[in-house]
Amino acid sequence: MKMRVLGALKENLAAQAVIRAFSLEQAGIAGFRKRNDLLSRSMMRAGLISAFTERFTDTGILCIQTSVLALSAWLAFEKEITIGSLVAMPMLAVTLSKSLLFMGEYMPSIGAAKAAYRRIEDVLEAPRAMEDSPDARFLPPLHTEGRIRQRGLQL
Repeated sequence: MKMRVLGALKENLAAQAVIRAFSLEQAGIAGFRKRNDLLSRSMMRAGLISAFTERFTDTGILCIQTSVLALSAWLAFEKEITIGSLVAMPMLAVTLSKSLLFMGEYMPSIGAAKAAYRRIEDVLEAPRAMEDSPDARFLPPLHTEGRIRQRGLQL
């Protein structure tokens, strides 16, 4: 969607003379507004989903930490673990959950980096420009200008 809006903008900027000659300003503005509105709505939706995902992740981590603390406290009351283990287990859960949270935050960046790497590989694997043959002669630049006449090219 973003690329369509930018493509339309680039097209309109490149064709200013044609747009003015045929009085297409209003049509161009209307088309740009329509695309921009669609882009705005989709970006708002993506932002809302991202915010919900972040909140649900934080809530899930808090639930896991609370359940580990409750389980540790129950085991300590039952004399299954020591007080040191009671303190250590929730701290371990906090450390593990923060690590998972950071990993979740960086996954979109890793996906974008993989896509960029694939594009770089595609460019590197693309056929090379035509190369000169080994026995090609060097041609000096023209010292006179070329003129096109009715019958052909004259140098």
